Order: sequence, then structure tokens, then C-alpha cells
Amino acid sequence: MIANTEQDRGEFLRLIRRAKAEPFNDDVVQAFYKAYEKAEQHSDDETMAYLMLRCVREGFASKWLNGLAKIFLGRHDFCTVYKCLSDSLRLDPQQPDVFKQMQELEEYSRPETIGPQNNPSCKVSVIIATYNRPVEIREAIESVLAQTLKDYELIIVNDGGSGELETIVKSYGSDKIRYIALEKNIGHYAATNLAIEMSRGKYIAYLDDDDVYYPEHLEKLAEVLDNSPQKLVYSNTNAVEGKTVDGRFVEERKFYYWDQEYNRDKLAEKTFITNTTLMHRRNLLCDTGLFYEGIQSSDWEMWVRMALATDFVHLDAVTSEYRFRGDNVCRMYLHAVHFTGKLVSNYHKYHQGRVAFIKYYLATGDTANARLLYEEIKDGYESGFRTEGLFKELIAIAERLDDKKFLKKISKDYFERMPRKCLRVALEKKSLPMMTAIFPSVPLWAGSRVISKGIIRNSHGRK
Repeated sequence: MIANTEQDRGEFLRLIRRAKAEPFNDDVVQAFYKAYEKAEQHSDDETMAYLMLRCVREGFASKWLNGLAKIFLGRHDFCTVYKCLSDSLRLDPQQPDVFKQMQELEEYSRPETIGPQNNPSCKVSVIIATYNRPVEIREAIESVLAQTLKDYELIIVNDGGSGELETIVKSYGSDKIRYIALEKNIGHYAATNLAIEMSRGKYIAYLDDDDVYYPEHLEKLAEVLDNSPQKLVYSNTNAVEGKTVDGRFVEERKFYYWDQEYNRDKLAEKTFITNTTLMHRRNLLCDTGLFYEGIQSSDWEMWVRMALATDFVHLDAVTSEYRFRGDNVCRMYLHAVHFTGKLVSNYHKYHQGRVAFIKYYLATGDTANARLLYEEIKDGYESGFRTEGLFKELIAIAERLDDKKFLKKISKDYFERMPRKCLRVALEKKSLPMMTAIFPSVPLWAGSRVISKGIIRNSHGRK
């Protein structure tokens, strides 16, 4: 925004900061919209905030996603570009330019890979990536050094922050700590990836610089992996709010308790696992690749990828503490957290762009290529996510390709998970194949009658 005065500029910057932190505050966001739309020119950051807020508040739309893709492309964040374009094409398949750009970017959309580690030198590598949090990180470090499990290394990456951290690390005099100082800031997930590549442990655990482990955290999680064929375990955590007093965190209240049982389909919709609670085999990353480095919610995106490669084990024990002080990065950029969360969710729910490509091929009459991708989705259906949005998309595609057998299977799965919503879709579509899949014992004439009337009553006679 080109402001008339420095005062105007300052007021606008304060407004945009509030809108980012309070994306569901109508007064704040509408004031930001008005100021943004009044200006003749904008910075990329301002436009990104505007478009993300539109998506978060009003739902994804191709015009906003395409605008964001253009900004991310200018920053060479090809992974995020691809995700934006994928959802844009799914929502509006009549976009040949978007389709062509997706094809050009497909090879760049995948995460970086890592090779296997055959001879680990310790059981667990704990990773802390940090940037200018010298006060908060002390308790995080101390919580690792106090672990009952002693066979670990602690890798601390100073992501271009001040040299004060090195003095703090040296003050502990621990040979467990490996300290890496970067000359410039490369971003939290890039710093985390660097630590992963340097790690020597059989297992990897993560810790934010303002959170803490409880003393038996590493021991309990490592014991599960030692005795399980699965590659990932997560535990429960207390989420507490407080403030720092004389260099120590003072709890004011507990505001959440993370103890969700594992459900892969729910994980694709919303995260219920914090990185502090999780430990996985290092070699799992050979299957999934490293963290995406350019987006918020990259940790959740990683857990979703991992869920496609292994089942998770839930350890029902509180072993860590998530601390909220009001200045957490997620809180300051809540609009981006909500946007990227939905972007990540949609990307993986809809088979990493395959649903978008199928819809484009069908819209342009290329049934042969549509069927090829459709068969890929069918082959991976059992190991993929089962969500409402995917059910609706696959039902529409199966109907278009006249695949009654798969339509029956999808409808049955949909009904088992979300009966009311499935019935509503069947009635709206007047779909006899869906109805006979849902109620296989209902005669065809009865199903036809139900559909023609557009009504189903339960045992109490209510609609």
C-alpha cells in the first residue's frame, strides 16, 4: 500500500498485523479489506495477507488461489505454488493455463529426499531449531538434559540469530549437545531439515524452543518404538498459558489437553498431534521426504505424509508441555496457519492433484487420460484418506465414468462414516446406485420411490 503519510502507513501496518492475528474478527478484517482495496498499489506481503484472509473467511476460490500461486512462484516456492494450483484446478477445471503450469511444476513439487542411515550412533536425535529466543530456550534445553533416557543427542540449530545462544549452550557443559550456528536465517523448517540430515540417532524427536519435555518423555516413546513394528509414536501434552518472569515460565492456566486417539482420516482434516509429542524412526523420512520449507503448518503436512506411509501408535500418557505466551509465531500469523492448513489438507485429501487432473481431462473430453489417473486412485483407495470432500468428488467421477462397482463401494464407505450427509447427497443426486449401495436389501422399486419423493423417514417418522 502506498500511504499518503508515514502516519497512514503506520496505521495500515498495525491494521494488517491485527488482521493476520485475528482472522475471524469481522471489524478488524473488514477495515483491512477497505484500506487494501482503496490503495492503488500493494506489496506482495499485503496482497498475500488479503488473499489468504479471503480464502480463510469466504472459502477457497480459483481467483484467490491463482493470485497466491503467482506470489509464491516469485519466491520460488514451487511446492506451495503446486498446491494452490491443484485446488484452483479442482474447483474450476476449465483452466488450461493452470493445467499447463501444474504439469511444468510437477517435478519440483515433491519434497527433498534423504538417504537411509545404517549405523546410528545413539538412540534418539532431539532437534531444536531456534531464532532469537535466548530466554525461552533455556528451559527447553534443560528439559532434554533432565531426561531419564541418556542415549540421545540434542541438535540445536541457531537459525541466523544472535551469538548469545552459543554462550548459553556452552554454559551447560554437556557433550550431548551439538550446536550449529547459521550465518543467515533460512527458516524454521529448512533449519530442521539441516539438523535431520546431520542427525545420528535411530529415532528423531522434535522440540520447539519454548516448550518442554517431561523427564520420561524420550524413554517412554523410544520404548514403544523398540517394541513395535510401527514407525511413529506420539503421546499426550498439556497446553498451558503463562508468561516469563525472571527468565522462567510461570503457568497461569491450562487451556487445552492434547490426547486424541489416532484416526488417519481425521488427521487429514485437522491436526491433533503437536511436534513436541512425536517420535519417529529416522528411516521413515526415506519414504516421505523432508519437511516442506516454505509454508506454515509444514509439521502437520509432514504428519499427513507419514500417515500414508505408516500407522501411528498413540501412547496415552502426558509426556510434554506446549507453552503459550501470546507471542507465539502461530498466533501472530493465524491467518496463514488456517490457510495453509486447509491447503495441505485439500492437497492430500484429493490425491496430490490427481482429482484436479481427472476433472480437467473430463472437462476437456480426454476420457482416456482421466481413466488412467482414476485407476491410480482406485488402486490406492484403501490406503488413502476417507473424507467427505473426497467421497463427493469420487462419486461424481465414478458416475461420469459409469463405474457402478466403485460407486457402490464409495457410497457404502461414505454411509458408514457419515450416514446423514451421504443420504443427503444421494437424494440431491437422485442416485439409485447410491441408494442401493446404502440399502442393499431394499428392492429397486422401493429405492426408486424414495428418490422420486426425495424423502427418507427414520423410525420415529421424522425427516
